[in-house]
Amino acid sequence: MTVSPPRHDGGRRRLDVRVAAGFEAWGRLVARRPRWVLLASLIVAGILTSQVQFLTVDNSTESYFRPGDPTRSRYDAFRDQFGQDERLLIAVAAPDLFDLAFLEKLRELHRALEEGVPHLQEVKSLWNARNTRGDGDELIVEDLMEDWPETKADLEELSRRVRSNELYRNALVSTDVSVTVISLEASIYSDSASDEFAGFDEVASEEPDAPPPALLSASETAEFVDTATAIAGRFQAPDFDLHFGGAPLREVRLGQILNRDAAMYLAACLLMIVVILYAVFRRLSGVLLAVTVVLVSLTSSLGIMPLIGIPFSMTLQFVPTLILTAGICDSIHVLALFYQNLARGQSREDALAHALSHAGQALTMTTLTTAAGLLSFATASVDPVANVGIVAPIGMLITYLFTLTLLPALLVSLPLRARSVPEGSAARILSRVLVSMGDLALRRPRAVVAVCLLVGLASIEGASRLEFSLDTLRWYPEEERVRIDTEFIDQHFKGGSGLEIVVDAGRPNGLYEPGVMNRLDAVSRYAESFDEGPVTVGKASSVADVLKEIHQALNGNDPAAYAIPQDRRLIAQELLLFENSGSDDLEDIVDSRFQLARLSVRVPDVDGFHYRPFLLELERGVAEILGDDLDFHLTGPTPMNNGVFTNMVRSMFESYAIALALISGLMVLMIGNLRRGLLSMLPNILPILATLGLMGWMAVPLDLSSILLGGILLGIAVDDTIHFMQTFQVYLKAGDDEVQAIRRTLETTGVALLSTSLVLAAGFFIISFSYMVNLSTFGILACFATVVAFLSDILFAPALLLVFGGRDARSAGAASELVTPGTT
Repeated sequence: MTVSPPRHDGGRRRLDVRVAAGFEAWGRLVARRPRWVLLASLIVAGILTSQVQFLTVDNSTESYFRPGDPTRSRYDAFRDQFGQDERLLIAVAAPDLFDLAFLEKLRELHRALEEGVPHLQEVKSLWNARNTRGDGDELIVEDLMEDWPETKADLEELSRRVRSNELYRNALVSTDVSVTVISLEASIYSDSASDEFAGFDEVASEEPDAPPPALLSASETAEFVDTATAIAGRFQAPDFDLHFGGAPLREVRLGQILNRDAAMYLAACLLMIVVILYAVFRRLSGVLLAVTVVLVSLTSSLGIMPLIGIPFSMTLQFVPTLILTAGICDSIHVLALFYQNLARGQSREDALAHALSHAGQALTMTTLTTAAGLLSFATASVDPVANVGIVAPIGMLITYLFTLTLLPALLVSLPLRARSVPEGSAARILSRVLVSMGDLALRRPRAVVAVCLLVGLASIEGASRLEFSLDTLRWYPEEERVRIDTEFIDQHFKGGSGLEIVVDAGRPNGLYEPGVMNRLDAVSRYAESFDEGPVTVGKASSVADVLKEIHQALNGNDPAAYAIPQDRRLIAQELLLFENSGSDDLEDIVDSRFQLARLSVRVPDVDGFHYRPFLLELERGVAEILGDDLDFHLTGPTPMNNGVFTNMVRSMFESYAIALALISGLMVLMIGNLRRGLLSMLPNILPILATLGLMGWMAVPLDLSSILLGGILLGIAVDDTIHFMQTFQVYLKAGDDEVQAIRRTLETTGVALLSTSLVLAAGFFIISFSYMVNLSTFGILACFATVVAFLSDILFAPALLLVFGGRDARSAGAASELVTPGTT
């Protein structure tokens, strides 16, 4: 008996026919004008690829905030006022810091750094450390070793002064005085902007909207770091043991690793893709054509980035591999149908037209759903994550366009011959395996659904155990020098990272008030009280400490006078004397109007997730000490990193909700049936749940890398579901019942689904060999999720259709006006 399809399905069916006819017409147009399409494609690709040379890399902390963001604005204002806060640190360990031979070598290194390091603002070490002392009524501010020690008595006196100076402890020397540190401050602004900066204040006063000069570029920062470490490396010796740390070093090292790993990813990924493609097609043309199209798509996508002002960063590290593998998947679907049609005896024009007629709509929907999943990241308040939501969808669209232009033009331009698939070929064997696996779902659909739902419930339980982490230092392997040296500096100085507290006295010269200075000093002591738990404070200092140092010197260098004078005029006089002594150190800690004060706090590099309660408690305590009449805010790398993670977690949940809504809507629209459209989302959600569950059960934390995984997988996993569902509907509407339609879908589209899943899994598997631990973990998890997504599509999806979608499937089964794959 023939069952008429529901009325609403007629419009849907006519739309499908029109879309298929449109892609068929495009295929015939390309077949008749291949040279024009090929030329246009290559011109576009050439223009975009030529821009790759201008691609920059930016992994700085401030890059995670958009210009105008309050957190970044405060940080930019802080740097403009007080200078660079992130310094390159060189810790030097020795048996005796006050041995004359060691001090001579330290001085030689200091001078070599000053003379040889480009983009250098200042070098500070024991040699030129500030030594404030009084001589009668005179205040003397000099370098610590301005009078070079010659005798044993001189060295003993030097040791006494260093050990007794509170400002040196955990700043220039470790608590046990076994390690000293040299800090190098880089210029804030690029050398190319130095002339512009010289007159920037005047220009800004006349033109408030004038753009500020360019900051030090990534390449200049790398030159600064590489030169400094190379110069210092020449001094390395068992009794002069060097350890390098600081944010500039880590930023440069991360860039070096990413550049090296990116080349390795692409080379290894291409090799695995070549092997998979040849195993599937057994044709050299299938390999060369697919690889050519994806490489053109990849370079064109990277060329877009400089044009729209987006730098490469660690969050974008997986995007080239994603574009490469997604492009291969698109090419596989077109090539597989084209070769099948050629083997049936069709001409190249017919083979291409029918291949695009069948695959075009699915390719369009997979591109839209993948782009929608990735586009959801564009709403993130964290810039590098938002950039993923811009660059990756553009890459998907570029790949889609070249798949429909460059690939078809090459297919009809090259002398390809029809060739039947050998019986013992990988494609034939895989087809039989897939049908056998599909039969399991057909024979026991309820059992398959039950097992999948149990997996989902277990995954939810595992996901509930997930913990958040922002331990960026642990992203480096244990043997990485950056990690070893940073831990060494943290151990001996209780922290190499920093946070800044900017206090506003509310009016010019407000810092002269004894009450303000007393409270600044109290804040430092309060901060240093954090000496237990995950976050400890190694040092906290401000202008109050300098004032105490001055007051002691002007009172006969009496240690009992190391205190804040309680007279406003005396504070103003002592600070004026300090300024007139020739020292410019006040410029680093107060503004010229003596209204703003900088309070610097040194903290260790621990899991950033521990910093949130620490910062909240610190902020609460500082507010209580300063009172209502003094404004303050926290800034610097540590609060910014905490803000990055907080914003990212919130943004990701918002992005996932947007992605799920967009993709669900597209699936319902494509399938044309609300029930089957929503059912089709379950096989796409299961891989994400399974991956989160695995992370929870294996105690793998959710960090800045793995938190991106959900949106990426949702966009990718739905691709195979779309191809499966579309082919299933074609057979269903051609007259097959749901069981026959599922079997025929697995026989025809199944091999392409497996091939694309293998390509995706291989691409992510390559990332698992990354040097960075977080990226390696990301690759393993993404590979696992891809495998689960494939199994979900060939087992869970068919079982769901039979258990919950059978009546809808049967009612649509009588419609047979759409072409079947490979036919006209």
